[in-house]
Amino acid sequence: MRCMCVMWGAHTLTRPRLLRCTHFLSSAAPRDKMNGHPTFVHGGIISLVIDNTFGWLFFGLDLPLAVTANLNVNYRAPLPMNTTCILQSKLIRHEGRKMFMEATMHDLHGTKIADSTSLFISLRPAAAMAATVQMKAREYFLPEKEGA
Repeated sequence: MRCMCVMWGAHTLTRPRLLRCTHFLSSAAPRDKMNGHPTFVHGGIISLVIDNTFGWLFFGLDLPLAVTANLNVNYRAPLPMNTTCILQSKLIRHEGRKMFMEATMHDLHGTKIADSTSLFISLRPAAAMAATVQMKAREYFLPEKEGA
C-alpha cells in the first residue's frame, strides 16, 4: 500500500508530497478556537475534515478536478476538543466521472470517531480548466507566506 500524508493544523494544510497513492493518511487536531461547543468537536467540523481528506485523496490519485456530490458521515464516538486524530481515506471504485471513496477517523487510542462514504464527480473539461485557471491566478496574486 502506498500512502500520502499531510498534517492538518489549526490554520494551514501542508501540500502532499507523494503524487500517486491508493490511500491517504492525515492527522487532525481541532482546537478550542475552531468550535463553539465547550467540550466536544462539532460534527460539522468533523465532516469538513473528512471531506477535505477525500479531496486530497483524489489529488493524490492524480484524477481530474472533482467536487463532492454526496458525503455520508456516521459519528461513532464524541471527539473531545484538542484531540489529535488519524484519518485514512481510500478510493473504492472509479466509474467514468464518479469516484466512490471511504474514510475513517480514529483518535490516537484507536477509538473510531467517525466513518464516511463519499461520491465525488469529476468536472467536465471546460469547468475543470476554468477552475484550474482561477486556482493558478489565486496562487499568483495571493502567494503563500514563507514558513506558513
